[in-house]
Amino acid sequence: MVFALVLLALAPVQEAESLSPFDIPFMSQILDTVQQTLAGEGAEFWGKAWSSQVMVVDSATRYGASPTSPGSGLFSPTSSIWVGRIPSGPNLQEPLMRWAGQTWCLVAYPLPKNPQEAAQKIFAALWNGKASEMGFPLTNHPNKHLNTLEGRIWLRMELQALSKALNTTGIPQRGAVADALAFRRFRRDLTPGAANQERSTEWVAGLGIYTGIMLSGTPDAKAYVLHQIKESAASGEFEAGLAWTAAAYGLLLDQHRPDWRMQLNPTQDLALMLEVGMKLILPKAWYDATKLRAQVYNFQGVQREESERLQQEKQRLEMILDPFSKGPVLLLPVDPDSGGQFGNKVFESEDVGIFWHNAQIDAAWGTLEANDGLRLFGSHYFLPLPFSEKEGRLLGNGWQLVLKPSWQTVPGPRAGDFSLERKTKEVP
Repeated sequence: MVFALVLLALAPVQEAESLSPFDIPFMSQILDTVQQTLAGEGAEFWGKAWSSQVMVVDSATRYGASPTSPGSGLFSPTSSIWVGRIPSGPNLQEPLMRWAGQTWCLVAYPLPKNPQEAAQKIFAALWNGKASEMGFPLTNHPNKHLNTLEGRIWLRMELQALSKALNTTGIPQRGAVADALAFRRFRRDLTPGAANQERSTEWVAGLGIYTGIMLSGTPDAKAYVLHQIKESAASGEFEAGLAWTAAAYGLLLDQHRPDWRMQLNPTQDLALMLEVGMKLILPKAWYDATKLRAQVYNFQGVQREESERLQQEKQRLEMILDPFSKGPVLLLPVDPDSGGQFGNKVFESEDVGIFWHNAQIDAAWGTLEANDGLRLFGSHYFLPLPFSEKEGRLLGNGWQLVLKPSWQTVPGPRAGDFSLERKTKEVP
């Protein structure tokens, strides 16, 4: 499908335009063309017309931009789009928002500066609304097995076999698809529940990527997917790599089972749909043959690379965590009613919790600004010591905490640790 960029005449500058964070001409251009695609060639891409609306949102200011009016009286027409501020209440971090009597597919601002990539992001978000209508759960389960050596190796084997399949036809393609199916099954058999976990990622992120590529009219979809698969392997972003398997299977299904989008439902698996569409039958001894077939895809080299990568990640993790675990720390209780913003998530695991690069939190005990790391484990946030205290303000290395008068620091559970505690008698 062709993504035709439309040059728009700019309307007079509205108040919403002057206050919003958006590049109005660019936003109008992208959203207008998205609407044209949804009303034209892409109208029934997934079998039925699109019923959800799209809105680009800036969570920091709560400004939104949409090609259609929410009808709330809070948005005003600006150029060819509607811009306004969403009231407090709706969660702008979720993929879907029910507001003003409509379901909105949310797209986080800023958009990529490249119009093609911006359109991809918007169409991917629109898939969330369609997926919800089709009964797909939008919960993206973590694929913890992809943090293991075996999980990573066999995902890369599948991705390499899919790349080969996209680059070939006929008998070589059939052999490559059979290899991908075997590698996929082998990986999933190693971890109970892996199939369901992976499927949720493919449904939400993967089919969103596929939808974005196809509806934005990416000039060479196959070359684009092949490039992204290669990039995900090089970067070690295995959740992203798993999502790209869905894009690859989508392109192969377009070749061998053109009606697959009309048949898709939450009980199916993309790889099994392709297996049926290509009339492939894995041999009974597929399990024993899998490791032999993996040699064709440089199994030893991939094994060596991933072993080294895991070791490097372990060392990096230890360096990051040491000040937040081994050294003395300040423990802040998690406040379920707190608000704030969290920056880039460096990692997350059951063993060590969540670590963000930066965060701002407003809680019952005060206001925290952490610019050099924050760890959450169990029911507490962790900050490294030492700190100085002046007029209710705690100053540490890379963080500061404005403590409310009704709270104080007290000795923590380990020697040298501190924690926060509400004072027995409230201070006015």
